[in-house]
Amino acid sequence: MPLMKRHKFMLVAIGFYWPVIFILTHIPLPGKLISSAGMSDKVMHFLAYLGLVSIAWFAVSPFEKVNWKKAKVWIILAAVIWYGAFDEWLQSFVGRSMDIYDFAADITAALTALLIMTFLTFWPAVLTFSTIFIFAITCLTRPNITLQNELINSAFYFLAYAFFTLVWIQSSDRIWFTKKSDSQWFASSFGVPLAALAVMTALSVAFGKEFWPMNIITASSAIIASTVVTYLTKKTVSRRC
Repeated sequence: MPLMKRHKFMLVAIGFYWPVIFILTHIPLPGKLISSAGMSDKVMHFLAYLGLVSIAWFAVSPFEKVNWKKAKVWIILAAVIWYGAFDEWLQSFVGRSMDIYDFAADITAALTALLIMTFLTFWPAVLTFSTIFIFAITCLTRPNITLQNELINSAFYFLAYAFFTLVWIQSSDRIWFTKKSDSQWFASSFGVPLAALAVMTALSVAFGKEFWPMNIITASSAIIASTVVTYLTKKTVSRRC
């Protein structure tokens, strides 16, 4: 049976993502470099394995929710548990220490990802994961650490909110039961990402980050650009059909 487009994409994604996190966890990075981000090592492990398990599930079953009665769920969970333990053990050979709490964060992330995908289909699940990642990067890193490099900071805000907007549009187009007018479509496509940006900004300030207007401008530009490009693409495709 030929693979569907989404299936192929997720297989490529897991083939790239898994080796990358393996390499990153086995580079003897100086402690100062790790701690400079100000994010807990446990949070980093949680995010890494949240991404790993979600991509692994969608690579195996890209169109289904997690069904705990099926063997493939338990196979993925067992594979991740064994990999997490093996990963921690190997780190002792590259100047990094084994940590049972890192392993606990890995397992917690695996269970969290599988639980989210038990209730949500592909696009809503990806939207949820992207929200978690944006929250962690914008609120749980050291206050104002990203401001030390304006280019990296702007790139993150643009790419993160462009991705969030595109995923939200895909999700909303599938859960809206009636045909939307152009005004309704734009209100939905702009409204939710902008609301998410406002909430994340408020939370980041509450967590000790300095309010920086350029972040709002960059993220808003990404939201607008993603929405307009998607609208024009949809119109072009509909005319061809």
